Amino acid sequence: LWDSWLHERDVLVPLGRPPAVDAEELLTAAAFTLYLGGTQGGVLDDPAPVGDGPTGPVDGAVRFDDLPGHVLRLCVDRDVRVLVEGPGTDVPAVGSAVTFVEAITGRAPAGPTLERLPAELAAQLDRARRIL
Repeated sequence: LWDSWLHERDVLVPLGRPPAVDAEELLTAAAFTLYLGGTQGGVLDDPAPVGDGPTGPVDGAVRFDDLPGHVLRLCVDRDVRVLVEGPGTDVPAVGSAVTFVEAITGRAPAGPTLERLPAELAAQLDRARRIL
């Protein structure tokens, strides 16, 4: 789904025909982007990390304006987990999930998106973005 979702946008957006955004597909695409970014950013004590890896555990939560009622949490230690949680009013919204997916996958500038994220989460995803 994630790969198809991205490539559908790759074809239609440049033609000026952005596809309709289905909330469940967007939730899945955003969660998988977090997972892939978390994995590619490296894990603790990995003898051959893909990236330079975090210096400590990462536990970062995000909420997106276009996914109301959902908080996505990335947890990285010696493993990578993404949790989809219910509404979290204490978690600030960081903008659009569509923009987030496009930024982390290299389809849009990442700087503004990363600046809105919690620092440890932004660092993990920035490591991943550089190799994705």
